[in-house]
This record gives sequence, structure tokens and C-alpha cells, in this order.
Amino acid sequence: MIKLLKISQLAITKFIKDRVFEVLGSQPFSLIVDETTDCPNKKQLGLVVRYLNEDFEYEYELLDLMHVEKGDAETLFNKLKGCLFHENLVKNLVRLATDGANTMRGRNYSLSQKIKILRPNIYSVYCLCHIGNLVAKKAQMAIPKCIYTFLSKINSYFSQSSSRHEEF
Repeated sequence: MIKLLKISQLAITKFIKDRVFEVLGSQPFSLIVDETTDCPNKKQLGLVVRYLNEDFEYEYELLDLMHVEKGDAETLFNKLKGCLFHENLVKNLVRLATDGANTMRGRNYSLSQKIKILRPNIYSVYCLCHIGNLVAKKAQMAIPKCIYTFLSKINSYFSQSSSRHEEF
């Protein structure tokens, strides 16, 4: 049963990926790239695409989540290039969104600089999710510690009991 479930998941994943590749091959799209390290200390590269659907509404799709050996610009670029060139999608890439790390946005040797060699007119922006996270961190630091502790305790009080949470 588990083997059948895994085969079904792979088939569905391939179907969705093929559909997304077909759409991206025919129109401009944006790419959101983020590198992270998971719990067992393995580096992952996440690729999310943004494009307009037939109703002229934005769609977001996870294009890939892949393991990378190193988090340097060269390794990330080669992984990204393999995905985009394999499907000949790079010709429609118009925008790149990343965090502000040197590996992603540095002036000299970064992922965005390497992509600009292939696509000189690409528009490179900071990912709004990362900006929002930085703003939230700064805002949190402005809250006096006693208030922050009080709010954390309130959250814990209600989250540890479904009846208290429901009553709230």
C-alpha cells in the first residue's frame, strides 16, 4: 500500500510539474529562490515560480525543492541552471526574488550576478517575505521585555488547553 501511495504521489508530482513547465515555457515568469538548512543540517534549495494564469491572476507553484551540497553561489547557480535549462525556461525568466544574503545578492560573486550573465535584463528584487520577517524581528526588539514575556505567557496559557482556547 505504501509503495502504491509513493508511486501515486510521484505521478501526481510529475503531472503538476509538467503542467507548470508547459505554462512557464510560453510566458514570462518570476522566480523566488531560497536556500535553507534543515534539521539534520542538510542544505536545501527551494524554487517557487510566480506567473499569470489564464484569468490574469497570479499563481504560485513550488517548482522544486532540492538538496545541495554547498550553499555557495556556484553550487546554487548550477542547480538552478540545470532545472531552468533542462526545460528551456530561462528565456522567459524576467524577475528574481531572493533574500539579502551575499550568496544571493552580493555585488561580485552571487547567484543574482551569475543569472544576470545569462539574462542581463532580469529584474532582481528582495523577497517580500524576508523583508517582512526582518521588520517583525525589529518590531519585536522594540517591545519591552516584560510585555513580551507577558504576551508569551498568555499565548502559552491558551494554547495548552483546548477548552481555554475555545472559551477565549
